[in-house]
This record gives sequence, structure tokens and C-alpha cells, in this order.
Amino acid sequence: MARFQGELEKQGPEAGVVNLNNAFAAFTMDVISEYCFGESMNSLQKEEYGKEWLDTLHQGVQMRPLGRQFPALINFLMDLPLHIVAKISSKAEKMKAFNDQLLGKIERIMSYEDGDGSEKNLQRTIFHDIRDDVGGKMPPHEKKPMRLMADASVFLAAGTETTARTLSVTTFYLLKHPEIGEKLRDELKAVLPTRDTHVSLPQLEALPYLTAVINEGLRVAHGVSSRQPRIATGEDLQYPPYTIPRGTPVMQSAYLLHTDPTIYPDPFAFRPERWLENPKLTRYLFAFGRGSRNCLGMNLATMELYFSLAMLWRRFRMEIFDTVEERDVLTKNDCFLGMTSLDSEGIQVRIVAEIGDRD
Repeated sequence: MARFQGELEKQGPEAGVVNLNNAFAAFTMDVISEYCFGESMNSLQKEEYGKEWLDTLHQGVQMRPLGRQFPALINFLMDLPLHIVAKISSKAEKMKAFNDQLLGKIERIMSYEDGDGSEKNLQRTIFHDIRDDVGGKMPPHEKKPMRLMADASVFLAAGTETTARTLSVTTFYLLKHPEIGEKLRDELKAVLPTRDTHVSLPQLEALPYLTAVINEGLRVAHGVSSRQPRIATGEDLQYPPYTIPRGTPVMQSAYLLHTDPTIYPDPFAFRPERWLENPKLTRYLFAFGRGSRNCLGMNLATMELYFSLAMLWRRFRMEIFDTVEERDVLTKNDCFLGMTSLDSEGIQVRIVAEIGDRD
């Protein structure tokens, strides 16, 4: 968070425009990569916040609808040498190159090339725990590098784009509706009286308006837009008056739920107050899924949302720059992840001023 804050402080009124999609994606990528591999991708320090990674991710998810219908085709492409993939598809080439990079990281961990993974050598990660498998509960095929590379790819994609998009979209609407942004800033000053005040996550979670803003941001950002199938293999499901036979895929859509006017009146309006007026609405917030197969990184993402928005709105005044809601904000494409129009350059802002302790 300190690195992210430092990068934004460089973007004062004279420094130009900040592309929030790139900046937030760089921040979330650095967090999830350090968590997964014990080392950050350092995207925040790269030119344009490592935009090439975000472009690669977008290229990959645009292949998702094809891969969902023809998974063998995508697996075939990923097994080919990179120079051959490059001649077939530029999108597949970028994803292949990125997956090869991840595979190298996994192989170094699994072969102990990074040391023993102790605290003296390197931060332990989930992949060190899988490798060591204390108790021997994991079958060997679950520990193969290619299998783990697939998991790593999902972790990085899900841990980057969904949270980054929620932060970008939420920031846009806070700037579009300045009265909402100022109300949030006033609440934050109660626990952050100075710019350098340290605050804990429980303190931020106790702020009702910040929580309402985050819930509304999760609702309208549509981080995961695709239907997600669930299959009951051991029993028939009873949904009176219907019986759903075992083995039947049952799918739910977060997008349709979050835009249902019978649950969320005026569903396309950004209105955090709805969560304060009706606390029971949280029963219908499906951004992280529900049940035993809900989002694995939910707690990490929640922490990023609270700390990022608190830092941003306590320290900076911003204005929207060259951003069109219809093109750059609204969800227009379902590629498993919700995406804007393909010709969008992202949500852009100009940092107008830094906020002092007395402001």
C-alpha cells in the first residue's frame, strides 16, 4: 500500500493523467504475486504500471468464451511451442508466454531451487505448502507443475482484474457524484484525522458509509459476469414444485441478480445509501459467490478495497478525465470477467491536489 501511495503522490497536477485501470491492476497484481510466489511482479514500478500484463490478461479472457465451448482447443494451443502459437493467434501467444513464465516459477519452487522455503530464505507461499504436503494428503497428479501453473494463472487473473475493476468503477462513481465522495471523505476523517494516521482493517470495516460504498461498488462492477455451474452429483435437488435430477448443471448469474430491480430498485444507479436503508440487502450480494465454492481470495480482496479507498479519498482530490461511462465503465462483454467495450482505454483521472491534515 505504501508503494501504491508513493506512485500516486508522483502524479500531482503537473504530472498528467492516471489510468486507474492500469494503476489499480498494478497494485493488485503486486499484492497477489507476492502472496502466491513470495515475490512481487513490481508492476507499480514499470512503465505505464506494467500495462502489458493487463493487456495480456484481457487478451486471455477474450478467449474464454471459445475455451469454454472448446477446452481441448485451448489446451492444444498452450502445449505448442511459443513460436508456433505466435503464428496462429497473437492473443494465444501472449497467454502462452505468460503461462510459461508462471510454469518456471512453479518448477523452481517444486524442485527446491529457491532454497527450502524457510523464513531465512524466502517467504513461504501456498505452493511451498503444496510441495511439502505435510501429512501426504494430496495425490501426486495434483502436484504436477502444469496443474499448479493452471491454478497460479487463475489466482493471478482473479486476484488482479476483479479487485482492480471494482476499485476503478467505484472511484469513477465517487467522482461522478461528488456529494457521495465528500460524504465518504468526511467519514474517513473521523478515523484518519491526519494523512499519516495508521488504521486497522476492523476500524475501517466499522465505518458504515465506507462499507456501503464498497458493497455498491462490488454490485455495479460485475467482476465475474459469467454464469458459474454447480452440479449435485449425489442427490436430486428439490426446488418445489420442481425436482432437478442429480448431475444437472445449475447456474446462477451475479450480473442478473445485481441488476434485478425487484431487489435493487433503480439498479443501474450508484447509490450506497440503499445498503444503509436495507441491511438485509447483503443477503443478495453475490460478488464473491456463496457456499463452499465461494471466492478463495475474498478476505484479501476485501482488505485491498478498504485500505485502497480509504487511502485514496483521505489523501487526494481527483477529477475525471476523458472517460465515457458507456464506453469505459459499464459492463459490455461477458468473458467470464466482466469487461467494458473493447475500444475502451480505461477510466482516467487527473490528481488535482493532495489533501492536508486541516483540509
